Amino acid sequence: PHDTQTGRRVALRNTEKIESLAGDKGYDDQSLRDALRSEGVRPLLRHRLFAAYDHAHNARLDSGLYGQRWMAETAFSAIKRRFG
Repeated sequence: PHDTQTGRRVALRNTEKIESLAGDKGYDDQSLRDALRSEGVRPLLRHRLFAAYDHAHNARLDSGLYGQRWMAETAFSAIKRRFG
């Protein structure tokens, strides 16, 4: 399955262990945001840009927390290179 489907399952299965979840525009899904919020997890997911208000949503993201996403991306890249 695509990363977005796997990521959704992993995130929702482990909500008691995470406070916030950062993701790129590929995870832009309101149902995922709602599910995370209902479990007490702060979603830091960028919106795909279809309208002006999507720019506004992205501007309101906590840039300090969202900026830490690179650490996870680096780990995923290393795992994929190592194990294929």
